[in-house]
Amino acid sequence: MSETLTKIDAKKLNELLVKHRRYVRRLKDGTRLNLAFVDASGVDLAGHDLTEAELRGCNLSGAKLTGAILVRAHLFGANLSNADLSKADLRRADMRGCDLRSANFEDAIMVESDLRDGMFLFKNADGDFTPPNESQTVDAEGASMKNADLSGSKLTGGILRNTDLTGAKLVGANLTNANLNGATLEGADLSGANLSKTQMNKTVLSGAFLNGTNLEGANLVTAIVTRTDFSKADLSKAKFTKQFDSLEQSIQDIIKSHIKWVQSLGKEGAQADLSKVKMADTNFTKVPFNAANFEMAVLSGCDFTGAELIMANLANADCRNAKFNGADMKGAVMRGGQMNNCDFEGAKLCPQQLHGSTGLECPADFSNVRGTASNFRSADATKAKFEGADLSQCDFTGAILRGARFKNAKLQNAIFTGAKLDDADFTGSDGGPKQTSQVKAVAS
Repeated sequence: MSETLTKIDAKKLNELLVKHRRYVRRLKDGTRLNLAFVDASGVDLAGHDLTEAELRGCNLSGAKLTGAILVRAHLFGANLSNADLSKADLRRADMRGCDLRSANFEDAIMVESDLRDGMFLFKNADGDFTPPNESQTVDAEGASMKNADLSGSKLTGGILRNTDLTGAKLVGANLTNANLNGATLEGADLSGANLSKTQMNKTVLSGAFLNGTNLEGANLVTAIVTRTDFSKADLSKAKFTKQFDSLEQSIQDIIKSHIKWVQSLGKEGAQADLSKVKMADTNFTKVPFNAANFEMAVLSGCDFTGAELIMANLANADCRNAKFNGADMKGAVMRGGQMNNCDFEGAKLCPQQLHGSTGLECPADFSNVRGTASNFRSADATKAKFEGADLSQCDFTGAILRGARFKNAKLQNAIFTGAKLDDADFTGSDGGPKQTSQVKAVAS
């Protein structure tokens, strides 16, 4: 908001809470708690009964609200970023326009809560109402709503990208046009929910309950739908990955035509275009797929052991649990892909020299991948790009990482024993090897 908020005094807050308790019990001299447009950041309100409290525009960032009762509370435009609302009761709460980034709503009751967008209007000098400079849209990026009950909630247009909704109940919830990119809905109950026209890029729907769910016009092209039953859902005009058996050519014909294309330097055959195709658990051992296009394809569980994938495009592909042992992936692109639990042991992930050029090369690109617990033991990842990637718990034992770029990467519990790290860049990374004379990281 455009105005500076006044910090609430601890003694004053306690007095207001005492009066609110009397208000909730309908006792004499009770007064409803009013912290509208007040700075209450970091306060401890765990377990307090804040039923119907007036908290519009209140700054509650980092506040402790564990187990708090916020039934029918007015939270319009409130800042709840990084707040702990686990096990809180938010039934029918007005949360329009709230900032929910990185907040904890695990096991919270949010039945019939209103999480739609909203915006304040302020009076200017002329007495006219004008909106604030910044938009008051709901943003729950990075929030955890594991096992939360959002049944009947209103989330129309709400932004839940990268939100963890594992095991959450969204029965009858309205998420029309919602941005669910990167959200985790594994095992969530979406029975009767309206998810029409939602964006689900990399959304995890594994094992979700979709009985009577409206997915009309939803974009599920790169959604992870392992163990998901769509038989009782409305899929009118929904966009999915292409099923392999729906392609005009067989995989053998595509590979043969691609080999001919590679060997003839593009004069014969055709480049393999397997973008958005679903081919989970397929055996591609030692298949020559140089320069093939697998962008946004579903390749989970596939075996590419010893395959040739030089300059192949696997951007935004789902490669979870895939094997790339000993594969030649010089200059390959896996940018933005899902590659948790992949095996790259002994793979060539070094740069590819460009034909017809002097000194020009194309490094392997793993930028912004989700690659937790993957195996890179003894891989040659010279100058590879791992910027912004989540490589937590990865094993780089004995890997060649000279000149590799790990800027802003997540490397918690990653192993670098015996790895060659000359000139590797770990600027802004979270975790990873300690900076030594051999690791010439750019200074932050």
